[in-house]
Amino acid sequence: MKYAAKTITGIRKQNQDAVFIPERGMIAIAAVADGMGGHNAGDIASALAIKTRPELFGSGL
Repeated sequence: MKYAAKTITGIRKQNQDAVFIPERGMIAIAAVADGMGGHNAGDIASALAIKTRPELFGSGL
């Protein structure tokens, strides 16, 4: 399976978006977290949202 992810910083100084695409055999699930429009710690919020997802995609897939 081929896939790609792209984020664009736009007019802001920092890109706060994050993406996670785990694969389990023939299954892939994409998770995308928006950085909250430049609010304080939006990059941390989106990273935490993505980093806490792997346990939800455990061996049950």
